[in-house]
Amino acid sequence: MQGWKRHKIFADFIFTLKPDEPGAGDPFHKVFVMETKGLHLKQSGDTAYKRTVFNVCNRHATSRDLE
Repeated sequence: MQGWKRHKIFADFIFTLKPDEPGAGDPFHKVFVMETKGLHLKQSGDTAYKRTVFNVCNRHATSRDLE
C-alpha cells in the first residue's frame, strides 16, 4: 500500500470473509488488511502514520452490490 510518504506499507496480514449464502457469485465479500505492532511501538511516529493511512482507506472504502 502506498501512502503519502516515500516508502510503501506492507501489511502483516490480508484476509477475506466469504458470503454466508452458498453459491454466491463473489468468492469473498469483505477484505481485511491488518498491521500489527508490539507495545514498544504503540506510540511511534511510524505507527501513527500507518494508523492515519488505514483510517483514510477505511473512510473511502465502499461496499458494492454484486447483483
